[in-house]
Amino acid sequence: MKNDLVIKSNTLVEACFNLSLTEYRILHVAFTELAEYESDKGLFHTREFRVYAKDYSKLFNTDESDAYKVLRDESERLFNRYFTYDRVYQKPDFIECVKSRWVQKIGYTESEGLLHFQLTSDVVLLVANSKEYFTSYYLSQTTEFTSTYATRLFELLMKWKNVGHIPLIPIEQLRGQLGVEPKQYKIISNFKLRVLDVAVEQVNQHSDYTIK
Repeated sequence: MKNDLVIKSNTLVEACFNLSLTEYRILHVAFTELAEYESDKGLFHTREFRVYAKDYSKLFNTDESDAYKVLRDESERLFNRYFTYDRVYQKPDFIECVKSRWVQKIGYTESEGLLHFQLTSDVVLLVANSKEYFTSYYLSQTTEFTSTYATRLFELLMKWKNVGHIPLIPIEQLRGQLGVEPKQYKIISNFKLRVLDVAVEQVNQHSDYTIK
């Protein structure tokens, strides 16, 4: 990978969604490719992104045979995944809640261990056209995380780092941003044990940041 920089709008960073760690990684490999080009980003609406099992295993330090299987399996699930975000219009009191899919088509070539897909126009817009309010970090900063919650928390931290302060966030909003399903870990002690503690521990262990 020539450049592993990820740049995307704060709107997408704050969106609510549920993705497996593999799905999250697959999408962000594509996002690094989007960040690499400063012009002609409109072409990415029809661009087919490719992730090979051999490259995935090297990047995320996984067994190559396992990479073949997870890419094949996730190609089935990722097609049905969606995210929810707020679209703010000119009027400050008019906010539309939008639900969008991540990919518009996806396929897997077994003989090559190749996952290939096209992003939806919403995703391209929220990644490729992030000029003012955006979050950036390197994909290599997240490759040691084994929890999706840790990856999401790290990304939120990078957004807050750019803003300059960490705000108070309602617990339900934070649950959605970390990818916790509405019926998951409803008891706060379970949420802390299964989600927050795991995420915080991994961020502290595998990044340059210490949080509590």
